Amino acid sequence: MKTDFDETIAGLKEDYNKCYSTIRRTFEYLEKVDLKEFNKYSKYKWSFDREGRSSYVCIRCGNSLSRKSLIKRRSYLDNSELYKWVENKDLICEALEEAYQFINKKLNEIQVKMNEMRERISTYEDKFDDLDCDKVFGSKDATH
Repeated sequence: MKTDFDETIAGLKEDYNKCYSTIRRTFEYLEKVDLKEFNKYSKYKWSFDREGRSSYVCIRCGNSLSRKSLIKRRSYLDNSELYKWVENKDLICEALEEAYQFINKKLNEIQVKMNEMRERISTYEDKFDDLDCDKVFGSKDATH
């Protein structure tokens, strides 16, 4: 029985660390695309908090401080923290999905704007190629 418990705890710790890594990366993406806007309209609010020497990503449901999931990076996690993390798995999965949808939408918007800009630039390149500046200003290569 002891080894089953130890294996379960070891598995939880491994899953927690993978989850922490994904949440941390997601938070970095949110910061890059506009965390403030995301938090303004989202159900789950994300923040990066510092507590003593620990730092963690905090995911809250709405404006509630009572229902939050703290994802901390530490070398040691006690069992109660792991159990709390497992209890919040639905909150975490919903928050990740909401963040993914926002990030994906923002990246698509950026891609569309970049493509529009490329098209405009290409149009102006063609227009300037059609101008014959050499007739007006003289050839750059001409010697006087």
